[in-house]
Amino acid sequence: MKKTFKIVAITSVLCALAFSATLFSCKKVTDGIRVKVNTDIFTSPIGVHFVNYNTTSGTRPTDFSIKISGKDAALVYTSDGGSNYNVFGGFISLAVDKSAAPSPTHPVNFTITGSISGFAPIVYQVSITSDSAVSIIVPVIEYANPPANTVVLSTQVGLTGNASPAKALTAVATPTLANPATINIANGTTFKDASGNVISGNTLGVVATQYGTDSFNSIPGGLSPTDVLDINGSPIPGGVRFESAGSLAMQMNVDGVPVKSFGTPLQVNMPIDASLLNLATGNTVAAGDVIPVWSMDETTGQFKNEGNATVALTGGKLVATFPVSHLSVWNLAWPSNPCPTPLHLTINTSDPNYSGGNYRIAIIALPINGNGAPHVVGQPIVTSIYNGMTIDITNTPTNVQGEIVIYGPTGPSTSGVIAGSAISFCSTNSTTITVPVPSPSVAIHVITQFVGYCTDKQVTANLTGTFSYTSKTDALDFGNVNVRNGYTRFSILEGSAYTINAIYNNKPYTADITFTKTNFKFPGNSSITNGIASYDANANVLALSGQLNFSCK
Repeated sequence: MKKTFKIVAITSVLCALAFSATLFSCKKVTDGIRVKVNTDIFTSPIGVHFVNYNTTSGTRPTDFSIKISGKDAALVYTSDGGSNYNVFGGFISLAVDKSAAPSPTHPVNFTITGSISGFAPIVYQVSITSDSAVSIIVPVIEYANPPANTVVLSTQVGLTGNASPAKALTAVATPTLANPATINIANGTTFKDASGNVISGNTLGVVATQYGTDSFNSIPGGLSPTDVLDINGSPIPGGVRFESAGSLAMQMNVDGVPVKSFGTPLQVNMPIDASLLNLATGNTVAAGDVIPVWSMDETTGQFKNEGNATVALTGGKLVATFPVSHLSVWNLAWPSNPCPTPLHLTINTSDPNYSGGNYRIAIIALPINGNGAPHVVGQPIVTSIYNGMTIDITNTPTNVQGEIVIYGPTGPSTSGVIAGSAISFCSTNSTTITVPVPSPSVAIHVITQFVGYCTDKQVTANLTGTFSYTSKTDALDFGNVNVRNGYTRFSILEGSAYTINAIYNNKPYTADITFTKTNFKFPGNSSITNGIASYDANANVLALSGQLNFSCK
């Protein structure tokens, strides 16, 4: 989408009116005048942070590109109206076209996919249901340092005549995932490319990532997909909710050529946690239970029902076995229909002037009939908060007792419960939670006025989009600032040191700022020029202003 600001026609009219008074050439009345334009042409600002799910690893996703696909991909842009989806410093700012008017009954659904060297492929489904700002955390699995309850198998198999000998491949067990899945390759199995041709080569490379049932936040495609096909290939309206018993993502290549299918299907033996609750029976899982098997297209995020796996007692362990005819993400999961109406959540803050932070809202399902254990369902909502804000939570469990729990304000960490509310999902339509926030004595209220300065046109733009801020010392301390026509207001702890990051014209603009109750200039290495901060002690407000210079061609 292009947004062009035309002033030539007005200039020509003025020149024509002036021509009767002089026979000399007409000078444009706009010469030397900078035109200021508003950029509020999108809605639903979306700040997306990509983080290493193993928070103890020093390796972070930084600069890479992603793709936007799915039903409503054409409605999604970068915050400057572009379609080059490049991530800088693990962050990208997106927005939705104003014509979309997203709502719970007419959501904007799309899928984020991408690849990062050394990390598992990214497949993350997004559903936007309002024009409010959204903050999304996409956790990615580092192959060398997987998080708890996740294991990675990386190995090679020698081929003879382009075929594999019989092999049983199993990852090394960990304290948190003691029973990894086994991938069984039959003797003489050949490997095919995207066109269905057998690949010639000597070595099969295998990378398989197994996601345990506690890895809900990192399972590719999520547990509340909207693009789902039934076993006959027909779309399931509204999608489904998954209660996962385990997920396995596999990638293979023969001498570097990607494998897509097999001459003989693989057989996967997936151990099943005996404490899991079978949604179909209301009891913990047992031998003889049936679990639906789903595959996911890693390029689109679409799930398809591939049949069922029957649980058997093998060697004293519960194991589900299923065939794999093609490579994708495979998920053993019981489906359920979500509640037909969203849960309306209102958030009040202990300081009504507070606005900001990076809070995580999780949906906890409690045991049914005393069976199973409390567990998180669906993707968490990550957001900044302000007094009186409302959130419509969709795809909640059907007729389940549970809790809405708020953690924060620290990145993707699951520690630090600060507020919550008991809920009877579906029968409860609304709830209000009061969240404790930092007191005014330790927090600063910040306002901004950032402008985009065209270096090749007489235009200055009041910027709209999402800025991120990342702590200089704590990898879990980050958040978003949603700017509309250059202005925003948020709160932050005094003395906090952050890197502010904005992306325009496919370029990052950054400034390292320590938020203090003083007047100061942005540091000399800042790419936000003319950056200054002015502090008003009476109002406890720090005003930031600055200029982002770029080409407006």
